[in-house]
Amino acid sequence: MTNVTGGTRKHLVGRVTSLGAAVAAAVTMLVVVFSGATAGSAGQFNIQAIVCPILLALRAIFGNFFGLGAVFDGLLAAFGCGVPSGS
Repeated sequence: MTNVTGGTRKHLVGRVTSLGAAVAAAVTMLVVVFSGATAGSAGQFNIQAIVCPILLALRAIFGNFFGLGAVFDGLLAAFGCGVPSGS
């Protein structure tokens, strides 16, 4: 492993912290939405409307970081989200 300079380390820590915060916010939002959904409205709930924009934003931020683009592409496909062309 190569020696990581202070500036590079701060950048890496910042990205990892941002990813953790984004994932925590997404999970919290899903818990709030699912806990507020009643049994009658659960069939009308569109998970793609919430998950797809979040995954697309995370892919735009972290897509080229340690090859995470393929991970986000897989998640987008699993949720049935359309991947923008040229990305």
